[in-house]
Amino acid sequence: MNILILGKAKTGTTIISKTIQQSLPNTAYHFEPKEPSFFICKKWNSNKNHLAKFIYDEWQARPLLRESLVHNELIEFKKLIYTMRDPRDEIISRLMYFILYWASRNRGEERKIEAWLRILREKEANPRSISLIEIIEKKNRLFGGNLLAEFTELTKTYLKFVSGQPSHGFLVKYEDFVNKENKSLEGYLGFKLNTEVSLGNLESKKRSASYGNWKSFILDSDIAPLNDCLGDTMERHGYLDWDIETPTKLDSAIYSGYVEKLLKKTKPTWVKNLHLSKVYASGKKAMKK
Repeated sequence: MNILILGKAKTGTTIISKTIQQSLPNTAYHFEPKEPSFFICKKWNSNKNHLAKFIYDEWQARPLLRESLVHNELIEFKKLIYTMRDPRDEIISRLMYFILYWASRNRGEERKIEAWLRILREKEANPRSISLIEIIEKKNRLFGGNLLAEFTELTKTYLKFVSGQPSHGFLVKYEDFVNKENKSLEGYLGFKLNTEVSLGNLESKKRSASYGNWKSFILDSDIAPLNDCLGDTMERHGYLDWDIETPTKLDSAIYSGYVEKLLKKTKPTWVKNLHLSKVYASGKKAMKK
């Protein structure tokens, strides 16, 4: 049986796909193939099950090929699974993860990384000091782009894409998966899921393995702009809660610590040029300079 997992980046595609793969014996795992030639049937061992997961964002420039995949024009997938996540958690996760790709293309820009870590450290030390929208604006100034506008457009096009796809597809909400509310998914797949999963060399992709982090990250001032951009999408998919928490600090392991982990794992020699320990030790004092 061939299974296709499709979703936007940072919506749980890795943990969901690895769980399914490790729950179905004799299943080969294909991680984020980038070229359509990969899906030519004759290259696949017919004695195995196959699970391929790919990221919707990475195929934006080739929409017709993406359509060919979900309509089984390149290879037949018996099961087609889409992923969905609370957009507020997703955009925060993207804020932490983008650095992985940016750093690989921008050697010699250590000062920007240090500035970014100081911003995150300020937020961790005093969560009320800076809003999500302000952090996004700082990210845009440091690294370019318009994250909120780009994310909003991507979210809308993805959900439009999913709604227009074959009826045999199945939408998985990340929050349900984390809660192990998998009866509907298991019924669709035809087998029970083993939730004790090893991510192996993909472990570094895992950040919090939870949901609702937005509650302690966003401020009252973030609600209106987020609602303007994403409110319709959230309401349509049941993300109705706007209850904000007021912690005294944030867990650095899922913010600046996660950024550092990504940098150290992917570019260890480059990261040696960063003054990470100085940034961490100075905390808010460094931010004020």
